[in-house]
Amino acid sequence: MKVISYSLWGTRAMFIHGALVNARQCRKYFPDWTVRMYHDKSIQQLVLDQLKELDVTCILVEGEGSYGSFWRFKPMFENHDAFMSRDIDSRFTWRDVRCIQEWMDSGKKYMTYRDWE
Repeated sequence: MKVISYSLWGTRAMFIHGALVNARQCRKYFPDWTVRMYHDKSIQQLVLDQLKELDVTCILVEGEGSYGSFWRFKPMFENHDAFMSRDIDSRFTWRDVRCIQEWMDSGKKYMTYRDWE
């Protein structure tokens, strides 16, 4: 299994919107990957239902005492063929898709890239 993982919490519209746009982009660019959205109770059921319609696995995180941005790294400690952690406010670009495909074709275990300093 290949996993793309996000964290989602709070009520800021830009993050809720980002979660939905990212879910659509994942289906378009990475249809054979599983998308996971780690969230807390602040996310409305309507949003979770929309994500589930986009085939996103929504995972409630409760009482762990960890900061929300770290939830998305949970799959790193599981056994997967590939794992990506993404920021909820970061959209895929043509460059991302190309770099990820090059990584998958390379057979290398890890890849990191940054598009900011």
